[in-house]
Amino acid sequence: MDSSSQEAAGWLNATITTSSTTRALTINDKDGSSGDEYDTADSGDAPDDTVYMNSSTNLYVIDDDGDLTIVEGYDDIKGYLESSAVDGILVFYDGSVVNDIFVFGGTWTTEGTYALYIGKYTTSSDTYYRFYLDGATVAYTSSVSMPTMTTRSLYSLEVSSGDITAISEEMAYGAAQEIIQSRTDYFTTSNGTFYYDDDVVVYDYTEGNAEATLSGGDYVVYALEDGMVAAIYIVTDPASTGEDTSSNSDITISNVRIGGSDGRLLFTASPSGKTVYVVVEYFANSGYTTLLEVSCEITGAEQAVSSRAYTAGDYRVYFYADENHEELIDTFYLESTYAGA
Repeated sequence: MDSSSQEAAGWLNATITTSSTTRALTINDKDGSSGDEYDTADSGDAPDDTVYMNSSTNLYVIDDDGDLTIVEGYDDIKGYLESSAVDGILVFYDGSVVNDIFVFGGTWTTEGTYALYIGKYTTSSDTYYRFYLDGATVAYTSSVSMPTMTTRSLYSLEVSSGDITAISEEMAYGAAQEIIQSRTDYFTTSNGTFYYDDDVVVYDYTEGNAEATLSGGDYVVYALEDGMVAAIYIVTDPASTGEDTSSNSDITISNVRIGGSDGRLLFTASPSGKTVYVVVEYFANSGYTTLLEVSCEITGAEQAVSSRAYTAGDYRVYFYADENHEELIDTFYLESTYAGA
């Protein structure tokens, strides 16, 4: 997070709630009574007007032990309700858009350790691995050697202070199984019949991790504990993508920068001969706007995304392994200082 272009709403001892209709961030005063929409504690400034969350808003929840959970995007943050017992809330906003919310002494409740991998992104300081976990999109760093990661594969995680300390694959996306028959507490595939308890929620990757009900013809990845299903996700049929699901994750992207004498976007990737699909977004007016979508065949040496020059500003660059932009390889946040010719 770069706060140089942001304003802080200040330290707040408050209840944080969200509105599912307006996406407005509402912070009430400490005792929960009505009054000003924002109420500062001993220091800090509150915004004059209502501020709103969007898909780029991040919630950082730091508990009393220093453990960190990052929740990405309004659709997941809207389920978060914090009590007034937190040590403080710090909000960074730009104009009317909330960029980051930090909750200290709070908790993000999760029951499971099983998570569906959905991609990663790299900042100047670290790499973050993104997962669907118990209905939320979360991002973690890692202090261990990561396995070859495949989007839509199910993993078992151990996390401490927002950092992955152990990881193992439960079921690869390429091994997803088709549902032959489904009832409220079990489903049948060609591998057998599998039962699960009422507290196991089915999530649908194809519908943005929405809660779902299993139907015949669905493809699923799942984890078992003592013979019972502990986590289950609906995914697309691996065969329908027309892709080698075991090989997409071997594409690596590095040295992504806006450089040279002409402000072009440069990168290095491997292995040679494969194709990556690049989306370039520009940050302006409190949000990102897509500037370019293009495919690039990997040469093995540093290469330019296109001949386009990127003038001074902030950019977000996605690299995908497929034309439909479903298999995210990596994400980079860049700043250009190029003043133009």
